[in-house]
Amino acid sequence: MYVKFSQRNYKIMKNKDYFQLFANCLIVKGASRSTICDLQTKEVFILPNEIADIIEKLNNRKSISSIKKEFLPDEGKIIDEALLHLESKNFGFFCELEEFDLFPDLDTTYKTANQLNDIIVELDFFDFEKLQKIKELARITSCKSLHFVCYFSLSKTELKKLLQLLKLKTLSTIEIIMKYHNNQDKPLFEEAHLSNPRFKKVVLHGSPFSKDNYFQIPFFSSKHLEAIFTDFSFCGNVSQKYFTLNQDKFLESLNFNSCLNQKLAIDRIGNIKNCPALDVAFGNIKNTQVEFITNELLNSKDYTKLTSIKKENIKDCKVCEFRHVCTDCRAFLSDPNNPLSKPLKCTYDPYTGEWS
Repeated sequence: MYVKFSQRNYKIMKNKDYFQLFANCLIVKGASRSTICDLQTKEVFILPNEIADIIEKLNNRKSISSIKKEFLPDEGKIIDEALLHLESKNFGFFCELEEFDLFPDLDTTYKTANQLNDIIVELDFFDFEKLQKIKELARITSCKSLHFVCYFSLSKTELKKLLQLLKLKTLSTIEIIMKYHNNQDKPLFEEAHLSNPRFKKVVLHGSPFSKDNYFQIPFFSSKHLEAIFTDFSFCGNVSQKYFTLNQDKFLESLNFNSCLNQKLAIDRIGNIKNCPALDVAFGNIKNTQVEFITNELLNSKDYTKLTSIKKENIKDCKVCEFRHVCTDCRAFLSDPNNPLSKPLKCTYDPYTGEWS
């Protein structure tokens, strides 16, 4: 795990008896091992729990020499190697006791100016009236991202109308999942992306092949999938390829449900939900005023019941070293009768550190 270091490295350590992680590097302890999550470089570094325990003591201003007295001489050398390795990766630095006050801890509260981060919309056909209400809802809530799940193939005219409608200044991303059609080619999506640069991703399900970025369009991603989506059951998968590490998502996970917080869904028949795959609905978009949604529904106890479920509340997730870099599906549960049970589609065992 560790590499050889020069005499200069050891000299620095010898002259400085304290060690501190940078504020953007946070330890997440698990049942069998821990991680350091670097929110700046977006790196997840795995380390033994024993080293994580030592780092936590050092962060609490305990000296290196005092900690090494708790171990055998050979074990003290391992501690030296571990700290030098962490320093070499820019996770932390050797310092003097009085230097701790110069580097305050990261504020881990989650702050955002917008009312919604994501709106998910299921569509069985091109419903312009429904889309106009979605636009108004996105505008009032300063929504960042719109995700459309279409169980049909949008025509060129429909795609153009959709993107023309959604030229909102507060919106940063439009993602469209739609059924594959052989008329969908690179020029179609190049033109669509240029017409509205917020349109950044398309997923084509029911394709004759599976491939990422087949179209090769700058600042635009595409995915062809052979699987056909007929409902929202395709969602909720948990795996390493879906891990996301950035400061906003990490802090959101510390304070709220990482999948449902600041999210609103409109299912295929217009029902308003936390997620399209959930059964509970809070009215229908066709006969519900946008002002009621923004002023009352989004702040109601019923709607925020699931968004307040954090990883520390969930069985197995609360002892997983990856808990703040993955999502947390509450629609598909290992125990449908227990809202705090592990996500059904997660195959990771934090007690063994293995994926099944």
